Amino acid sequence: MFRVCRSFLQDIQTSLKLIRRNNKQIRLEKAKSMSNDPTSPSHVDLEDGVLYGLLKQVKHKSLLQESQPELTTVWCCNIEPKQTKSLLVFIRSFLIPFDNLPLSHVKRFNKKELTTPEGTSTVLQAILCSKEYLDTKEELQNLFHEHTYDNNSDLSEISIYETQIPVRPPPTKELAVEWSQKYWPLSWKGNPNHQYLKSVKFNIQREKSMIGQLLKTSKENGGLPVTIIARESESTSDDHEILAIGTDNRKQHPLQHSTMQAIAKVADSELKRRNNLAENENSNYIQQGKEENNYLCHNLLVYSTHEPCVMCAMALVHSRIGRIIYMKNMQNGSLESNYQLGDMDGLNWKFDIWRWIGEEDLKILAELDAVPSEQEI
Repeated sequence: MFRVCRSFLQDIQTSLKLIRRNNKQIRLEKAKSMSNDPTSPSHVDLEDGVLYGLLKQVKHKSLLQESQPELTTVWCCNIEPKQTKSLLVFIRSFLIPFDNLPLSHVKRFNKKELTTPEGTSTVLQAILCSKEYLDTKEELQNLFHEHTYDNNSDLSEISIYETQIPVRPPPTKELAVEWSQKYWPLSWKGNPNHQYLKSVKFNIQREKSMIGQLLKTSKENGGLPVTIIARESESTSDDHEILAIGTDNRKQHPLQHSTMQAIAKVADSELKRRNNLAENENSNYIQQGKEENNYLCHNLLVYSTHEPCVMCAMALVHSRIGRIIYMKNMQNGSLESNYQLGDMDGLNWKFDIWRWIGEEDLKILAELDAVPSEQEI
């Protein structure tokens, strides 16, 4: 009976090895011809959101599948066709450079036929700017009065009104048609997330090096979870500049997760830097305008062996990181397993989230990982 059970277990292990080998081969084949889209780079798998067969995009599902758009309010006006050139010059000069709301998915002008007792006339509806940029109609009118009056085309007296438009481009062509009819004409340029995946830049050798550093540090610390915070290298040949490495210390203190430890080290470095500034007013940081940024980890890169918990993820949001790559999903993780905090609407900051799916690296982590699966990382 014992021999039968042992033989059965050996068969299962052999089958699992074959399955893993087959999955690896599938990923390699996908990496060579990632999608049916002939314009897609060979390292991009549009269907699964995977780059180089190693980086899997983590995106809030509702943003990929939304059928009802999130709306925002913009200021609009109606003009005669002959006023188009003057208005376009005004928009490009005084609105677009200062408005943070991206409007590339929206058609700036919309032709409309108006029927009156006197007959039918053509007007152009135009989006001026977001209400986030200019909160009141008076502010916008004052800007028109200040900059647009000329003898050929007086725009200072045009009627300004509010309307709502989708914040993001629609995920499908069908929704583009539906939203255009319901809200405002939109430009369909293909699935917006597919466009992002085809354009996002990674130095994959550099990312492999950072994952190797994670595993090396974890091994040196007895398999504890590790978080690294780095600044992107300006050189294409150099590795990222590591600013802080945090290891898990929750056995001594319940709040000292690896991510919190790394952020604390960045804070310590920032405190020292500011103390030096107080002693030296001619510091390069002042000359380079570094004091304008008061967020600890603004647009920095984070690497973690494990998916951060709610506490750690919110700390990353508040620190305003630019991107995280982590290796292992956790039961109480909050980026992919639950909540999807780094990509959630309603927060005042979002960051790019990627999960490392390199099979050999995950195998090494599994061997190192001594943290119980139910414990938050």
